[in-house]
Amino acid sequence: RPERILCHGEVFRHEQLADGVRTPGFETVEARCERYGAFLESLENASAQSEPGLHAAGFKIFTPHCPPALEHLIGGGAYRVIFLRRANLLAQFSSFKIARLSGEWQKPKAAGLSGLKSVIKGAPKAEGQRQVPFWPKQFREFIDDISERDEMVRGMIASAGCPAVEVEYESLRTEATRRAIGGLLGVGTLDPEAEDLVKQNTSRVLDRFSNPEKAIAYLEESGQTHWLDERPDQKPSPV
Repeated sequence: RPERILCHGEVFRHEQLADGVRTPGFETVEARCERYGAFLESLENASAQSEPGLHAAGFKIFTPHCPPALEHLIGGGAYRVIFLRRANLLAQFSSFKIARLSGEWQKPKAAGLSGLKSVIKGAPKAEGQRQVPFWPKQFREFIDDISERDEMVRGMIASAGCPAVEVEYESLRTEATRRAIGGLLGVGTLDPEAEDLVKQNTSRVLDRFSNPEKAIAYLEESGQTHWLDERPDQKPSPV
């Protein structure tokens, strides 16, 4: 049968504290970050108890969530890291703004656990595509911030030498990515039917903005019109 793998979502985000297994004594992000070592141990134990036969458990953490915990996870030698990034920064920018506007950061596609269970920020569209305004200055600042964070994480992984694989968001369902992640976790190639990924927004990124003409003008000027569509064209790489 498929190996059982559980992802708890963003355990250091305020909006997701009610998700996943219970970890008594760590009901706030502040408590989790202050005593991250004890929290991670509690989460590991609770995961094993909640899912008999569990092969591996994990969660998502973003660089601003709890920097000390991130350093521990990468540099401690006891964890394996899937470094998920997005090559299409316009898509990432729009997804972030839409999630922030709606307050919906994640939603599991279905109940149950089989193979890889993962949750991605977002929720099914209710009535058409949600839209947000595009502001060039805000987008430039976003690009600089994300690029700096990505390079920081790459440097931390390289320095620590921890087991890791770097994955581009749009390649998540490709066989090469499933093989790379499965190899990192020691389970072979992951079953695509076992994944529980919810894609919130249309692949036509331009439709996510209420003022698409501003986005087009900026991308044409900066030579980044390839970001107007989101397609799975990136291969995973070890880091």
